[in-house]
Amino acid sequence: MPVRVVVRALVLLALVAAVAAYGAFGANVWRWGCPSQAERDRLRTPTEVIDAFEDHGIELARVRLPPVLSDGAPVYRDAVLHQHSATSANAFVLVCKTRCSMPQQELEGTRGGIPDGQHLLLGVIPGNNVVVWVTAEGRRSAGKLSRRTSPAVRDISGQIDPDSRCYIN
Repeated sequence: MPVRVVVRALVLLALVAAVAAYGAFGANVWRWGCPSQAERDRLRTPTEVIDAFEDHGIELARVRLPPVLSDGAPVYRDAVLHQHSATSANAFVLVCKTRCSMPQQELEGTRGGIPDGQHLLLGVIPGNNVVVWVTAEGRRSAGKLSRRTSPAVRDISGQIDPDSRCYIN
């Protein structure tokens, strides 16, 4: 068998092997360094959440759960609530032991724990077991505090920045 035929066969075999390897592993190669779905969905610890906010200059103080949560659904049992107070707005960060959501109607009730003179204006459920809501006297105060807390919420939410190479439509 001539050497040229053998070389061509080896080149063709190498090309087929490269295409097969890329098909099997190539989609994951460009995602190296990106968080997996399991990493993004994992439950956050209270310490991890507090640290994320402190990394962005927002100090959280632990406060008692409002009666509507402490006496409410089992999902809020053993949950931890933290608060950041600004001039005319408050950010509340609830960390549950399991996945939970924001009970908006209950929070706005008489046993909901919203500070006097303030209204629930903004609620964010970053996913997993963390819920954040902002109460304020007015929309401007709520928006200002929301913008300050957004980077920390992004850090704990597991969301991927749309400008990142890790973002997939």
